[in-house]
Amino acid sequence: MDKNIDPKQELLDKYKVYLHDTQNKDENYKWEAITHFQNTWEIDADDFEEMFKNAFKKQVNLFYQNSWGFIRMATKHFPEEVREMFRNLYNEDVDLKERIESFQVSSEKLLPLVKEATGKENINDAQDERTISVYLSFRYPEVYYIYKSSFYEDYCKLIGEHVKPAGEKYIHYISLANDLFNNYVLKDRELLETHKSLNPAIKWDDTHLIVQNIIYRMLALDVGNVIEKYLNQFSDIADAWFKENTLIEERFHFFNNFKKRENIENANWEYFQQLGGNINAFVTNALARSRALGNINDAKGSHNSPIENYRENFIDLIYGEDSIDIRIDRFITNVPFFKDSSVSELVGQFFPEEYVFFNKQDQQGIETLGIDIQVKRGDSFGKKFMNIMRQLNY
Repeated sequence: MDKNIDPKQELLDKYKVYLHDTQNKDENYKWEAITHFQNTWEIDADDFEEMFKNAFKKQVNLFYQNSWGFIRMATKHFPEEVREMFRNLYNEDVDLKERIESFQVSSEKLLPLVKEATGKENINDAQDERTISVYLSFRYPEVYYIYKSSFYEDYCKLIGEHVKPAGEKYIHYISLANDLFNNYVLKDRELLETHKSLNPAIKWDDTHLIVQNIIYRMLALDVGNVIEKYLNQFSDIADAWFKENTLIEERFHFFNNFKKRENIENANWEYFQQLGGNINAFVTNALARSRALGNINDAKGSHNSPIENYRENFIDLIYGEDSIDIRIDRFITNVPFFKDSSVSELVGQFFPEEYVFFNKQDQQGIETLGIDIQVKRGDSFGKKFMNIMRQLNY
C-alpha cells in the first residue's frame, strides 16, 4: 500500500462513485428494514411474538438462518422470557459487553426448552455477534453498527489493525467504525447530502448505517479479486486434486449419459433409482434417498402411470421450453421428495456450463468468499435459485 494514500479516505472516494452509479439500490432494503422496525417495535406489546415477527420481517438476509430460526421458535414458545432478554439487551445503562454476554447465556439456557417444545434436536441458539449487532442496530441505529466478521476482518487488514478474538470482535469493530464516522463521514457533506436525497423521509439518524454500508460495499467489491486469488491457488494443485478426487468426473459422465432424451423416454424405475448414488443430498441422507427413490411414488403428470409421469417430469426439467425457474418449481411440485437441495444438484449436473449447486455447503462457501446473497421471502425455490445465479453472475 502506498504510504501517502489514506485507505479510509480512498474508501469514501470509491463509495461516492459507487453511490452515484447505483443509487444504493442493492442495499436500500436495510434503510427500509430499520424504518419498519422503528415504526413497529413495542417491548410491552400484548402479543409479543406477533410484534417481534412483524418488527424484523424486512431484515431479508441480515441474520443467519439458524440464528433467526432459533429466536423465532423461542419467541413463539417462551415469549415472556425473550421479551425480558430484549429488555435487558436494550438497556443502555448497562455495559454493552455485559448485555451481549447476558443475552447469549439466556439463549443457551432456553435452548433445551426450545428443543423440548418443538421436538427438534438439530437446532442451536446461534445468537452470535452478527445477530446481536442487528438487534442493536435496529433499535438504536444512531449508536450501533450492523456487523459481520468477514468485512470486519477485511477492514482490519485494510487499515493495519489486529483482529480480535471471537467475543471481542464486535466491540472492536464499533470503535473502528466510530473513527470512520467521526473523522471522515461526518466531515463529508457531499456524501451525507447524497444519502439524504436517497432516503428523504426517514426520521432516524442513518449516519451509522452509512458507515457500515461504506465498509461492507467497498470491501465486497473486492470479492472478484478474492475469487481470483483462490482460483490461482487451486490451479497449483488442480491436476493432483482431480486425480485423487475422481467422483467429480465420474458424476459428470453419469449425468451426461443419464440426461439423454432417448434414455429417459425408455427409463424404468431402476434407471431413476441410480440417482440415489449420484446426488449428494441422497448419498448423505439415507432417509431422503429412501423416500425419493425407494418404492416408486405417485408423481404428478398427464399420465395414469407413475413411471410415465417420472419420465415426463425429467424430460420437462431438462428439455422443457419454459424458463428454468418455472421448470424447477414444477418439478418440485410434481415429483415427491425431491427438494430444493437435490433439485439444485440435478440442475447443476444437467447444465454444468450454466448453473451451480445451491445447498448448505455451497452457502457456506459463498459466505467464505464474502458474497452476500439476497433472496426474497416468499419466493419459490425456482425464483430464489435464478436470483442467486444472477447474483453470482451466472
